[in-house]
Amino acid sequence: MAKLPQIRPITESKHTFICVYGDPGCGKTTLAGSGGKGTLIVRPPIDHTDAIVGSGADEIVVHSWDDMLEVQEFARHEGGKEYDWIWLDSVSLWQDVGMDDIWQGVIAQNPHRLKAFYDRGEYRINMGRISEWIRYMIGNDTFNFGFTAHPFWATFRENEGEGDDVTKLMPWIQGKSMPQKLCGMMNLVAYMTVHKRKEGGQLYRKLTFHGTENFYAKDGLGAFPKGYVINPTMPAISAAADAARKKSVRPTVRRKRRITA
Repeated sequence: MAKLPQIRPITESKHTFICVYGDPGCGKTTLAGSGGKGTLIVRPPIDHTDAIVGSGADEIVVHSWDDMLEVQEFARHEGGKEYDWIWLDSVSLWQDVGMDDIWQGVIAQNPHRLKAFYDRGEYRINMGRISEWIRYMIGNDTFNFGFTAHPFWATFRENEGEGDDVTKLMPWIQGKSMPQKLCGMMNLVAYMTVHKRKEGGQLYRKLTFHGTENFYAKDGLGAFPKGYVINPTMPAISAAADAARKKSVRPTVRRKRRITA
């Protein structure tokens, strides 16, 4: 059989896909908006962008899964032409609004369900739609994409069938293995925290890309050798990601064989 025409040498990735998670108010939206003009924030009505008014970024408020599909279709056709970065801010709050939308449809068809509450079926639909939406946004590969999330303590087994369960902070996304699945789609996952300097008591933000036994993070690009950034901005993060791509792609140099007598 002939070599498949789709097979090609491995090349540098074109875009950055990042998840930033941390406590409410730690600065996730501020970080997303620091990209300024060329940034689109997709948010549910229960999340807020007051902190980035005047940043130059655009926003769209989504109230239903129809709205989300409309954003997805726009991103597929025009996203990369209009925006360098598109963010979902945040997936933790959107999952509740998405569930409300699904539940309204259930009640419309089965009014007796109003006496109960969400069932496993509704959760599965919501999980599937979230996973599909993020998967399609990344699959476009015509713009950089990020999502923010709140943290939660997840308990899981790192090596199936071996050792004890592990508990660590991960992005809050409902559903078994959903945090791992969505993080697996990103080449950067960072945990954001706020700290106070000893001298002067000034607050600063810390974005950590190297995970520990207490929280999950990853630097799939090798862009942050220190493992963290203080008071991060998206221009700085983008520049570090681009520099790491260029550094990782080096021409292969064939050494001449030394001939000895």
